[in-house]
Amino acid sequence: MIIPDMTTLRFSTKVYEAEYAEVKKGLKAYIKLKNRPNEVLHGQVDEIGVLPDPSNWYNRNIKIYSVYIKLDKQIEGLTPNMTGEVELELARQQNVLQIPISAIFTKEDKQYCWRVIDGKGEKVEIQVGRSNDSRVEILSGLDEGDKVMLIEPEDISSDNQGKSTLVGTAGDN
Repeated sequence: MIIPDMTTLRFSTKVYEAEYAEVKKGLKAYIKLKNRPNEVLHGQVDEIGVLPDPSNWYNRNIKIYSVYIKLDKQIEGLTPNMTGEVELELARQQNVLQIPISAIFTKEDKQYCWRVIDGKGEKVEIQVGRSNDSRVEILSGLDEGDKVMLIEPEDISSDNQGKSTLVGTAGDN
């Protein structure tokens, strides 16, 4: 019989090679468990794998590394193999101009978006900074309050034009 030591319980997650250099021991982590969706657990990076995860053998071009999170305090009711989402705080930025990630398009290694002016789309080359899973920092090319299209104009059918779901706003957070 094996009885797990619950005082040494850690969460494991994976990070892509592109983010690997930014993950450091002690980095803040936030965990939402599937069975506790309204609770956020706090922890920090305890260990970072030095070799790519071998379980990703089917796609050798994408390297993924294991990261282990230790909770700041013991939580009652946790058991091994619980699932959830982990967010790592790689940086904290304020007053950053950002737009929805779906408004960014790439062609020939250049990034651009479609700014809405007088109800029409204007292609604007932009320079992007940091991003998360939903928003992208804009370093140049847009101003606060600019409206941007979430779909390229040639992809918009006539019955979709003008709907608010197709337009985002550049703003800060």
